[in-house]
Amino acid sequence: MPPRFSKERCNGCPKARVAPCEAICPLNLLYRDRGEVFIYHEAYCYDCAACVKKCPQKAISLALHPSVALVKGELIYDNGFKFKDLEEE
Repeated sequence: MPPRFSKERCNGCPKARVAPCEAICPLNLLYRDRGEVFIYHEAYCYDCAACVKKCPQKAISLALHPSVALVKGELIYDNGFKFKDLEEE
């Protein structure tokens, strides 16, 4: 499921040439328009949570599928597969 953006918290990172969430997205799915962040193709987002970790305003969240849990920065699938989040640089 794609990330959710809180309009109340997101300020669009107006001083940044490229917003942190845009820069960290491995598939370049995020973009800003008039101070708001949007996602190009929700279906391509694979819930890596990199944008969630990178957002300075804590304005991005994931609505995870019931078979997935976020535990200490890792996505844990019900079949035991672990997908390690991208580390902050």
